[in-house]
Amino acid sequence: MQQRLNAKPKPCFATPVLEGTIEGTEQLNKALTSLFLKMEADNYKNKTRLNTTLGNIFDSPGDLFKQIQHPEVAEIRKLINLTLTSWILETSTFTEAELKANHYFEYESWFHITRFGGTKSLHHHGQCGWSMVYYVDGGDPPTEEYPRSGFLQVYDPRRIRQNPEDQGFMRLKPMFDYGGYSFRPEAGKFVIFPGYLEHEVITYFGQKPRIMIAVNCMIRKK
Repeated sequence: MQQRLNAKPKPCFATPVLEGTIEGTEQLNKALTSLFLKMEADNYKNKTRLNTTLGNIFDSPGDLFKQIQHPEVAEIRKLINLTLTSWILETSTFTEAELKANHYFEYESWFHITRFGGTKSLHHHGQCGWSMVYYVDGGDPPTEEYPRSGFLQVYDPRRIRQNPEDQGFMRLKPMFDYGGYSFRPEAGKFVIFPGYLEHEVITYFGQKPRIMIAVNCMIRKK
């Protein structure tokens, strides 16, 4: 009998990260931009300077989703809630009926306005299950001099230290690789990742404000 190999890859420690866009939000993003710039001018800011905030960044308080007197905030909250719910159902054993009947989402939500030289240093949101960023305005595109200006960078939680003399892991395919991933900010784009993932924002070198919404989500029993 001829011998043959019967096997298939099994990613054992996959990290669930979702990158996508919410389409049809051009007018909503324009309205959010105007609102957030006005809220900045009205000094709606986090009274505590976060130690991860470096350079020229405006941080709002963490109660953005409670500001539903603004229809733009109510609309983006609804869209983000739908997006997170869909991803949680995709990655967990919850049924939609069970999730709605027995659990609720507790949000911490805020916005950043980043200008030239602003950055967010390495941190995580380990107190919550899921984190999400949504780009209202990606700002100026990266340049040849600054090819990752304003990018979101997330890092492998396994902290693998590879022997440089061992070439076995040097050319792994993306789904098996380790190290980190970069996400380019663009209006309408979102990234969802587990709160335990360490991440940072690369220094932004554009002139146009880069505006994003950040969300931490905990799923609690009713």
